[in-house]
Amino acid sequence: MNDESEVADWKNHPTLESTFVATLVEWHRNGAWDKHQKGRSNWHHLSLHMNDKCHVNLRWEQYRSKFYRLESEWKCFVRLSGMSQTTAETGVGFNSELLCFQAMKEKWSALKRVNFFNVSINCISKCP
Repeated sequence: MNDESEVADWKNHPTLESTFVATLVEWHRNGAWDKHQKGRSNWHHLSLHMNDKCHVNLRWEQYRSKFYRLESEWKCFVRLSGMSQTTAETGVGFNSELLCFQAMKEKWSALKRVNFFNVSINCISKCP
């Protein structure tokens, strides 16, 4: 891999994100992600694998950043959907047919104002 990395175009690459998530899950399940190694080593190993598999040229930091963005979205989803045992009623519901969250406009504004989720709530898909 050369030092010239490309911009991570996650939205326009048809399989990059799904391959990334599937690889991370699989590596954690089968032990390929060495929990005894320093994080940088695992991310570097993952970037070599992903770049080869998906024909991209991204740095390990780009994959790590993507992971933290996805983790943040997941935590927000868990809290909004009520999957978290520590979450009080949010007044937001998940529409499983449209695959998005529904709430009154005032509720979204209130959640944003108090930063209830400690993450950007804009990452969550809201129903039109």
